Amino acid sequence: HAEIIEDVCNCSFPIFVTNLAYASNLEQLQLNASRFMAIERSGQLEGLYENFGSNLSKCKKLKEIELINSGVGRSSNDWLYSVALLRALLPTLEKRRKDLHTLDIYLAGTPSDPLHERYLSTRGIDTALDFFVRVLSLERLTTLGISITDSNSHLSALIEAAMQLSSNVEIRKPTFINSLRISFTRVGTLGRNDISPELRIAAPLLDFFSQCDNLKNVFL
Repeated sequence: HAEIIEDVCNCSFPIFVTNLAYASNLEQLQLNASRFMAIERSGQLEGLYENFGSNLSKCKKLKEIELINSGVGRSSNDWLYSVALLRALLPTLEKRRKDLHTLDIYLAGTPSDPLHERYLSTRGIDTALDFFVRVLSLERLTTLGISITDSNSHLSALIEAAMQLSSNVEIRKPTFINSLRISFTRVGTLGRNDISPELRIAAPLLDFFSQCDNLKNVFL
């Protein structure tokens, strides 16, 4: 039954991507891409994700994005995420920098498209860092949720993005955020010595949000 559901999702998504180009009044996007992780190792979704990102960036009224970019592979129990899907969001985050006010993102594990990730890495492109730099540069963001599971690299990229932006005098730290949620989860049993070293240097990330005078809800 799971394979049937995956086939239905995979057949419907191209139609959705095509119609997205005409969704001029779209204000909220909720996308659960967990079903796509099982097939993406073949690389067949890279072009589709690129079209998705291009069409989404044309939605001028978009205010809210909720994206689950994580899932379990069909032949393993490993948590995966899509590099191509994460990169597809960059044009929208750039163009809607002054419009987006809610962003919820769920990331986990290792790339479901390792060849694409390796191709980008050889060219000095860090998709996770580029993504978080643009997220933290959103000027009117009021609600930010970032959930990371089993991925020290994503947490490191988030902290690095905060450090880069903090050292840039031309970038103003966010002040409109009233709800902040950043969670990092390690699947399995944690021992006393299993705490990620990145968690011990998260101070730059917390400092980045120090000027959010409207904060009402914080979950870390």
